[in-house]
Amino acid sequence: MKKQLCLILLLMIGMVTVLAAQSSDNNFFVIGSVSDDLDMIQIQMRYQGDPNALFIEESETSGCEQITDAIKDLIINELHIFVRNDNNRLFIGDLALTSTNIADLSDQLVQWKNSVTGKVVIHNNSGSISSDLSELLAKMRSITGLNIELVY
Repeated sequence: MKKQLCLILLLMIGMVTVLAAQSSDNNFFVIGSVSDDLDMIQIQMRYQGDPNALFIEESETSGCEQITDAIKDLIINELHIFVRNDNNRLFIGDLALTSTNIADLSDQLVQWKNSVTGKVVIHNNSGSISSDLSELLAKMRSITGLNIELVY
């Protein structure tokens, strides 16, 4: 009887531990390709070796597809994406994401909702936001169904 009670207690403790781990903040970080920008280099150094970090590679696979593949089996709270940008484009690897080409990537972007329970935070290197970039973010929100923030 004592052994059975101990086993039941151990099972309950194990279940509580698993549930607590699943409900804790679990963030995932995407770091754009190497650049000569000092801030990006520091970010790359900070997340080097982090199992919850994806470094976008220059390849035939788009940056959006690399992100989608990396998070498809995960449940994450916040998706942080560190990228370069100019007035109307976000550079995710060698992909220049714009409000005109975002529809071509909707199949990948819509899958982010399956993994992200919180929000997407796009960290960029510019202190300004253009109307084109605002339109791009609005389209990303519409496609993904997620709250997407742009921070500097």
